[in-house]
Amino acid sequence: MKISAQKTPVLKKYKDLFYLLSAFAIYNLFFINKAFHIDDGFTISAARDIKTNILSVFHTGYSNPPLLGLYYAPIIKIFGESEISMHLFYLPFSLLAVVAMYFLSLRFTQKAWLPTLSLVVTPAFIIMSQNVMLDIPLLGFFLASLALFINGIDKDNKKLLFLSAILSGATILVKYTGLLLIPIMFFYALLSGKKKYLLFLLIPIFIFLLWGICNIISHKNFPFVQALFFRICGISGEVILKRVFACLSFTSGTSLTLLFISALIVLARKDFLLVLFSCLGGLCPFLFKSIFGEYPLIERILLAFLFIASSFLMLSMLKLFLSSSLKKTADKDRQFIFVWFFIVLLFNVLSQFVSARFILLLFPPMLLFLCDSVIINKINSSSLIKKSMVVVYIIVFLLSTVLAIGDYRFAGAYRGFVRYLKKN
Repeated sequence: MKISAQKTPVLKKYKDLFYLLSAFAIYNLFFINKAFHIDDGFTISAARDIKTNILSVFHTGYSNPPLLGLYYAPIIKIFGESEISMHLFYLPFSLLAVVAMYFLSLRFTQKAWLPTLSLVVTPAFIIMSQNVMLDIPLLGFFLASLALFINGIDKDNKKLLFLSAILSGATILVKYTGLLLIPIMFFYALLSGKKKYLLFLLIPIFIFLLWGICNIISHKNFPFVQALFFRICGISGEVILKRVFACLSFTSGTSLTLLFISALIVLARKDFLLVLFSCLGGLCPFLFKSIFGEYPLIERILLAFLFIASSFLMLSMLKLFLSSSLKKTADKDRQFIFVWFFIVLLFNVLSQFVSARFILLLFPPMLLFLCDSVIINKINSSSLIKKSMVVVYIIVFLLSTVLAIGDYRFAGAYRGFVRYLKKN
């Protein structure tokens, strides 16, 4: 009886995950014939070149390593450049992101379904899952690498750590942003007091350096160094300010769940002093006329609302992090998730171009932190909050679907334009 009692909760957790994966896969099938977006061209052109000549992997014209192109090269060779086949073989990356988020949620929260579902139903994740860009494979590999590394350290399992190291190397070869895994994993190993496992981080570093050496041998050039130099030279006060504003608008604007979570935090904690400080962020669209001067009033009001929500969420995380760190027995999990979030945020502000899809990597740590620190406690103690969250997920899912349909039609404009050109 004891064995059965211990196994039942685990089976239930995996059953929930299976239902979520099945529902998400079926949902995405409705968008399987979506036209290629203009930014899908990187993956398609890389796959074309590699299909013709495998040495094209080292093509210096690529801004990121073409691992996704290498994945798609045999698929294109067998099925052609079919929208259906390209999207169908892209689906495993989305499912990997869901699975990895679920296991991270199991590790860091009381209710694994809450942060996982919060990620899945958000518009940014749903819409990006229907393209063939680098962002969802990056997210899936990134979260899976972290989940394996954390599990491996917790259980002293070297096999998991080795698998995490290999997958981390693959993440870097999808997009150079994967290098963020190294400082994040480094911090977790230090926080856990298991410095001996830091040696596993040498594997993704070696993979990255090997990639660089291959580029130098093949083309006497390493695009990463050029890209890094370009980003560093492009940094200025105005550029950083614009990226900060982009992060503030996209963080809450592309994850509608976070908008509702911020409202629930205000109601649950009555933290109105934090709201007051957050309102200062809402003044930015009206104060910085050099940046927002051409925006109509209604757009500036909308941006002000998003700035306030995002500022409140980030300040809430900072307050919870500081209150936890000042205690005699600091919450190491909370410290780790906050540092994870801060590293990604800092990277976005200092190096990324202004684009909503780059915010995807911010969502997992933010959702893990806020759901565990605030919302779960309220769900457990209040049936009203629990019912409110159900309504929230239904509303967010419906809004995400409306946006997904809009993006589906928008992508179709590219297809229509090409057909018009061919015809005329």
